[in-house]
Amino acid sequence: MRKINKIIIHHTASPAETTVDDIRDWHVHGNGWSDIGYHYIILADGSVEKGRPVKTIGAHCKGKNRYSIGVCVVGNFESNQPLPDQVTSLVKVVNDLCASYELTWNEVYGHCDFSTSVCPGLNLYTIVRRCKASYGTFQEG
Repeated sequence: MRKINKIIIHHTASPAETTVDDIRDWHVHGNGWSDIGYHYIILADGSVEKGRPVKTIGAHCKGKNRYSIGVCVVGNFESNQPLPDQVTSLVKVVNDLCASYELTWNEVYGHCDFSTSVCPGLNLYTIVRRCKASYGTFQEG
């Protein structure tokens, strides 16, 4: 099993209707990568799709891919709020990954923590920070 020391949260910065196939097309045909860069994708309805296998190094955060798992939430959270089902799924996925890899929410980051990007968007990043402060739970407000 690959050594994992962080989970990095992203958004697609695209419409809520974006599919995993759309993302894979952008990454493979647009960027020339071998596969989708993220390991997990959370769609607008809260369903969780697998991207690149976790055993494979991702392509989602330059300089941080080797020891991280990339989780992407579909939508533009610089201008929109994540949907409640997306937040529920994100918390579950991250809690499950933390348990599997013996991590805590202290090892959960936004892409923006490692780049000049605004990803995962201010609205989602605020939720990630609240979850970190409450050790993996989310309370509205």
